[in-house]
Amino acid sequence: MKGIGVEYVKVTNPLDFENTLNILRDAIKRKGVRVVVLRAPCALMERRRSTLKVDKELCKGCMTCINLIGCPALIRFKSLVEIDKSTCNGCKLCQYVCPYNAIVEVNSL
Repeated sequence: MKGIGVEYVKVTNPLDFENTLNILRDAIKRKGVRVVVLRAPCALMERRRSTLKVDKELCKGCMTCINLIGCPALIRFKSLVEIDKSTCNGCKLCQYVCPYNAIVEVNSL
């Protein structure tokens, strides 16, 4: 990339949320062409990393998880959110963005 004038090239796993956000923030601050490569195993091929569930006592129905991510495993049910276990690949992105910590691993309930 440097041969064509790109000085800023970073590779990160998008499931490493903190590192990815830090790299993206840094890239936005810089001038010129920036390249950020998000590299992770294919969600369709990868085995489920964990099983998640929405704790109905903690969920406020704010829909932040659905609005920010748009994951097909997140389902609006009545005024709350549920997770379709057959669709969820366990990436935990919804858990990361939930402002009420209502998305938990099943074995932690």
